[in-house]
Amino acid sequence: MQHIALQLETEDGELIERSEVNFADIMSALLRQKNYKTDYPWLSTIDPYGETVFNLYQVPNVLRDMDTLKGSLSVEMVKDIEQAINLLNRIEHHVYIRFTGD
Repeated sequence: MQHIALQLETEDGELIERSEVNFADIMSALLRQKNYKTDYPWLSTIDPYGETVFNLYQVPNVLRDMDTLKGSLSVEMVKDIEQAINLLNRIEHHVYIRFTGD
């Protein structure tokens, strides 16, 4: 089964916190959306097989995409995306959010 990990890191790559959410499930739901690249321009850039890193100035765009996507998710996936949103809301200067795919 595919796994996309989500974690907060310092600018030196030190782990601050790792989420228990498997973001692959959310990405699968995203990719089923008809116009996902235009409707979710920031989430659609997450590489499901590699590394994707967002900084303080990019995260508001990612959060906006996540908030929009919540409306088309199951109740269980809404809980997962809300956990991811909570982690992203903790970003600050010199802290990054990393998505690591399989």
